[in-house]
Amino acid sequence: IEIDEPYTISGHPTHYMMSGEKNVDSERNERITSAGWTVIRFSEEQFFCQTASCMKLIFQILKELGSIDQIPSQLLAAEDARVADRWDYSQSNNLLNTRYRKNYLGVDPAKVDMSHILWCVRMSLPIIKQSFKHKEIRKSFIKDIKSWLKYIIR
Repeated sequence: IEIDEPYTISGHPTHYMMSGEKNVDSERNERITSAGWTVIRFSEEQFFCQTASCMKLIFQILKELGSIDQIPSQLLAAEDARVADRWDYSQSNNLLNTRYRKNYLGVDPAKVDMSHILWCVRMSLPIIKQSFKHKEIRKSFIKDIKSWLKYIIR
């Protein structure tokens, strides 16, 4: 799950579209999907302003993939997530110059309210619980953790 912001806290454009409708993350996305993973991308604005809709979409995709059995009832009534416009480098700079992120975050991004993030973590716990019921997912998860630990311990 990727949450893209138009510019970093330090003020650099990020996750922007380049010519040919590719962005700086396209190659990485292709590597991830070719390894059998699914990439779900949201804009930061989508995730903070439509949190329940984004969580609903995540659960819908996981259910379609067979990773979970059901969508939590509190998400069923949420609206479907709306597609967010993608920005190019120039638009990202304009968003930076107008401090656009503060409009939807309500605060300076460096001091963001963590309640949305904590809510999403809490909503993700059923994903983990249901996923571990599936032997293949459990094996894959353990294999990934071992791989990450080897990378970190180097």
